Amino acid sequence: FLNMFNGKDGVKFSKFSDAARRVLLVNRVARHWRQRTSSSTKPETVDRRTDRRTSEEDGKRAMELGLDSWDEIDIFQLDSDTGQPLVMAFMAVWERRSISKICKMPVEKVQELVHAIELQYRQNPYHNRIHAADVLLAAWYLWSGLTNCSGMQHHYTEIDLLVMLFAAAVHDIGHPGLNNEFLTKTRHSLALRYNDISPLENFHAATAFELMKDKGVDLLDHRLPSPPVQALRKRVIEMILATDMAKHEEKLERFSAMSTGTLHDMDKTVLEKHLLHVADLSHPLRPYSLHRQWSERCTTEFFSQGDQERELGFEPVSLYDREKAPPLAKGQLGFLKFIVIPAWKPLQNIAKDAIEVPERFLSENLARWEKLAEQSS
Repeated sequence: FLNMFNGKDGVKFSKFSDAARRVLLVNRVARHWRQRTSSSTKPETVDRRTDRRTSEEDGKRAMELGLDSWDEIDIFQLDSDTGQPLVMAFMAVWERRSISKICKMPVEKVQELVHAIELQYRQNPYHNRIHAADVLLAAWYLWSGLTNCSGMQHHYTEIDLLVMLFAAAVHDIGHPGLNNEFLTKTRHSLALRYNDISPLENFHAATAFELMKDKGVDLLDHRLPSPPVQALRKRVIEMILATDMAKHEEKLERFSAMSTGTLHDMDKTVLEKHLLHVADLSHPLRPYSLHRQWSERCTTEFFSQGDQERELGFEPVSLYDREKAPPLAKGQLGFLKFIVIPAWKPLQNIAKDAIEVPERFLSENLARWEKLAEQSS
């Protein structure tokens, strides 16, 4: 299922004719990219509702988001109301934890940077500014829960939260709505630039720091004697790279091996990478109404890629093929059972009380999909 989720077909050539057809396919792909008039590394049409300063009313809304609750925030409604859910979410957490006390940047410059980050997100069905805001809020909730566990109150500090917030905000910046497998097999410029190694994740990290430099806002520059800014930058990059689904099993094995001890004994950097990865996959832990919307949006984006693959002469894997894909319920059952739950359980085992609400929604959603899958059989 993980290979299908990543769009891998595992093609092998048994005959010369198959290899010849693949050569023709490569030529067709090359023509496809030459004919594209806009670069995939730039944002597409931007919703101009976001091209405005956050008003005083929006600022008040940000403070009333219900940050301490897992299920009170309707992220889609927040986007509909404000047009800038990422700014709302980021600045709400920023103010809640008074991060300005440690960050050297004025709050106005911080908000300006986050606004610029949000504008770089494209209007994809799934990988968009709403997803970025949702992941940020999930990461914040999980981080807060872990820090409130016994013996953890002083293990993570605001500087750790700053790193987490920035990584969550930019983890999919500029995402083209296509996965790494597609970029690699079509010889996309990003795949060529990053030598087929996590091209999207490398692009997200590079874009974020380039934007930060262009805006003159060094968000990671702080007033504490340590750690050095370069060490924080490294942690942000590693967290973003760890969201590559191709590394899912490798990272999960390492985290699972470390989660047998106490929470306090865990490597902080390993834990924060897994936390962001889980936050990135966390919509099945949301209330069903929100989870269902995310599931449909993800499927729409998958099918869009599958259509492009078929147009180029590739045979998309079933999850990306609108003609062969399983019903939504069965597809989500596979996603939950083989990807989400294995990633969630090790975290849930070491911090049960802190993440009880997401666990309840996950169980409810799993039962609901199972019932819907039976009805569609």
